Amino acid sequence: MSNMENPLVFISYTVKDQERVLPFYDYLEHHGINVWMDCKRLKGGQQWDFEINKAFRQAALVIIFLSKNFIEKRGYNQREVKMSLKNLEEKLDDDIYIIPVLLDDIEQEQIERPVALQHIQMINGYLSDGKEQILDSIKTQFEKMKIELKHVQEETNVFWTVKPIEKSWDGFPGYKVNFDFIEFQSNHYKDIDYIADIINGKLRERALETMSYRFEQDINYYQDEYRRDCSIDYRTHKYEGGLHSIKIRGNIISIQYDFDAYRASGNHGIQWTECYNFTLNPLTKIESVSWLLKDEHNGFSELQQIVRNRLILYLHADDNEWIINGTKNHEDLSNFSFADHHIEFKFRNYQVCSYMAGNPSISVSYEEIYSLLSKQAKEQLGLK
Repeated sequence: MSNMENPLVFISYTVKDQERVLPFYDYLEHHGINVWMDCKRLKGGQQWDFEINKAFRQAALVIIFLSKNFIEKRGYNQREVKMSLKNLEEKLDDDIYIIPVLLDDIEQEQIERPVALQHIQMINGYLSDGKEQILDSIKTQFEKMKIELKHVQEETNVFWTVKPIEKSWDGFPGYKVNFDFIEFQSNHYKDIDYIADIINGKLRERALETMSYRFEQDINYYQDEYRRDCSIDYRTHKYEGGLHSIKIRGNIISIQYDFDAYRASGNHGIQWTECYNFTLNPLTKIESVSWLLKDEHNGFSELQQIVRNRLILYLHADDNEWIINGTKNHEDLSNFSFADHHIEFKFRNYQVCSYMAGNPSISVSYEEIYSLLSKQAKEQLGLK
């Protein structure tokens, strides 16, 4: 399940181009790439919105098939482009994350390249070697990911492995639980296995909570006139959590998990990211945004305003009520992770925007809030 163990490639396209995109899917799958395309992976009865969002969030790389149809169409396609560009901000400059593929000859069709993607090298998919170029880009990035992961582990003396655990039961309702359990090892940080105990413990609690639905069976609920579609997916509680990334900055390790949950008979599922942050020596858990700030009251107010302004720009919000209500307290800003140059603040469905706007995440550079940071935060992050 983890995109670190078996990287997923997500295909974004418009339905009108499906027949033209399918050969690319078949080619990549034939060459051993774990590729996701809705018309190939979605099964009858599944909650399509839930499954598409889950696959996109898990993807290590996104291929966007551009055409006149794609560029002129509004909706999911444009949303996926926007989310891909946002995710690109977290990548290194030499990472390959978005691969734009032209299905049409832009000049011949007199189509303007999307401005948002003009800075990324595009592949002419309509040429004879288009498929080979895509495969080469994917393999280049996957090899880079393996090398970087090995380098980080050896340099920090922190090693980890992931073991997917799945539990399922077909009932009324049924359940499906799928979590990435993690293990740490280190010759330098002797207590690091406590981190796995904390994270795996939370996952086990959620698994047991989901499995308890076996005590709430009601076959009639799923067969009345309002619930004729009694597919397995419709009557199954789903709870999935996959390891997204592990980053080490200074003396701090940041672990991100992506969660997807669907309640049986619901209209749609929900998605969110949880961040777990620890200092390594001594081993401590960073519980709150308060840990970052030297002045808990005034510092929070300033950080809060920076985050709100960034959210307004990201969401193009005309009405800021969602944002204000979702960023009132310290707890609202306590889901964050540390990257090389910035802090990434994560927000859940419905926290600062409607469901359709997704799960915003915004970055704030260390330089921007350096004066707000506590002495311990600067020292642990290795900031001068």
